Amino acid sequence: TSLEQRWVATRTKDFCGPVDTISVGYGAPIINAHGERVMSRYEHLGGDAAPRYIRANAPMEEWLAGRGPCYCDTTHLTPETAKAMMEDYLNERPSFVLFLASRGQDVTREPIEFYGSDPYILGGHTGGGFWVDMQRMTTIPGRFAAGETAGGNPNKFVGGCCAEGKLAARGAIAYMKDLELPPLDMAAVEQEKARVYAPLLARDEDGVRPVEMKERLQRLMDEYAGGVSQFYRTNEERLDYALKHIAMLQSQFGYLRARDLHELMQAHETMDRVDVAEAVVHHLKARKETRWAGWQTRSDYPERDDANFDCFIESRRDPATGKVETFTRPYEQLIPGDRYTA
Repeated sequence: TSLEQRWVATRTKDFCGPVDTISVGYGAPIINAHGERVMSRYEHLGGDAAPRYIRANAPMEEWLAGRGPCYCDTTHLTPETAKAMMEDYLNERPSFVLFLASRGQDVTREPIEFYGSDPYILGGHTGGGFWVDMQRMTTIPGRFAAGETAGGNPNKFVGGCCAEGKLAARGAIAYMKDLELPPLDMAAVEQEKARVYAPLLARDEDGVRPVEMKERLQRLMDEYAGGVSQFYRTNEERLDYALKHIAMLQSQFGYLRARDLHELMQAHETMDRVDVAEAVVHHLKARKETRWAGWQTRSDYPERDDANFDCFIESRRDPATGKVETFTRPYEQLIPGDRYTA
């Protein structure tokens, strides 16, 4: 569910450091190359306190308009405030302080440049994951999901993941209480072992290394499925191209070769990533609107369409054909109040 609601963060340039600590926590406004306050263009959406996807997409719009690069303007900070900010970073991301020191950068004299990150498919900020019931069981009986893997409810963060872990554990214990398992099918076990170890057993044959397939997948998703190099924009034709080439990668799974157990793990991770990427592209295709600009931008459907897409986009893989199909579930409000402001 909701895999199209990817998460994109603004990150300090050349180093993966969080920007909100600077821009929101210390009131350092976002400015463009001309020194203009970028979020003043979004006052109707909350300005500097606008939702995350607005703040993440705003600097990309400045780049597209020829007003990049963008910065957090820390030059107005007093030495005492700048010191307090650095102490916060020493607690959260100490290597960022070392990064600034290695460049000899005084943030009270030079602003901190930032840019958009690569899209995250799952994460505590988004709604992507498996569809679960109130006990956190997925649509596969006996399989439970919690935290970032439990979809349909964004902004869980660490605390929410801990709470959902307890819910899932309770649900799993209740499910297993009176469960009677069939005898273990040893033939199926041996078949699964052969599948798992196949890349390692064929390591001396010509084939594809996991890193080679992963790099191809990364470039494919970036250029055709709305990655950072495309300013998060995609359209129907690009998505169709991505699906065509993802199918090529899937057809090459049998050629993956692993030289050791570590690379065997990477081979299976890579196959999983390709399959997840396929589902993501189907989700992006199915939502023919732009609901979260930057997180999910359709150049061919630039407006939000509440009449048709105020709902969940879901996907499932047909076990008989292996094909991914998408469908929708209606949004149902369980807690009273205004869902946009509560």
